[in-house]
Amino acid sequence: MIVYKKTVIATIAFTLLCFSLLPSVTEANPKPTCLYCKRADKTATLLVTYSYCPSSDTCLMDRWMYIDRPCSAGWTFGKNINITEKCTPTSTSCHSFVSSTQSAGQQTNYTETLASGEYCDILVDATQFVGRVILDDALTLGVELDYKIGSIYNVAKGEKKTIRVFNGDTSGAITFTLAFSQGYHSLFLGWSSIAIVTLISLYSLF
Repeated sequence: MIVYKKTVIATIAFTLLCFSLLPSVTEANPKPTCLYCKRADKTATLLVTYSYCPSSDTCLMDRWMYIDRPCSAGWTFGKNINITEKCTPTSTSCHSFVSSTQSAGQQTNYTETLASGEYCDILVDATQFVGRVILDDALTLGVELDYKIGSIYNVAKGEKKTIRVFNGDTSGAITFTLAFSQGYHSLFLGWSSIAIVTLISLYSLF
C-alpha cells in the first residue's frame, strides 16, 4: 500500500512538472504573426499603423479603430517589437561577404530561403574595401535596419555590418535574392581623382 501511494505521488508530481513546463515551451515557439506585424508596421505608410498583442498573438491594423479589443499584455506598435524577445524566431544561416579591391566591380548573387518564423544575420566585412548589399525579390522580407527592398545598402570602407533579416510573411517560407558587390564606382572615382591631380601637376610644369 505504501509503495502504491509513493507511485501515485511520483506520477502526480511528474504530471505537474510537465504542465509547469508547457508555458515556456509555448513561448519558445516562433510567432510568424509577430514577425509580420514588425515588418508591416515598419514599412507602412504615414497614416497606417500595425499593433501586436503578445497574449493573443494578434496583429491589428489601425488599432485605434477597435476600442473593444483589449490586450492583457498590452498592445505594442509593430516597429517597436524586439523580434528575438517577442517573436522568438528560429535562427538560420545566410551568406556573408568580405569586400576586397581584387574583386572590384564584381557582383555575386545568392538565393536565400527563410522558413516561417525564421531569421538570419548577414555579415558584411568592408574592412579592406567598400561593400554593397542588395536584398530583392521578396516584398515580405523584414529587415531590421532602415532599408527599402531592392535598393543598394553601402557599408563604408573600414566597417563591418551585421544585417538581420526575417520572414515577415504569415503564409509560409519565402525566398529572396541576396546580392553583394565591391565598390568599383568608388575605386574608379578614386583613380580618376588621382589622374586629374596628376594631369594638373604636369600641366603646371609647362
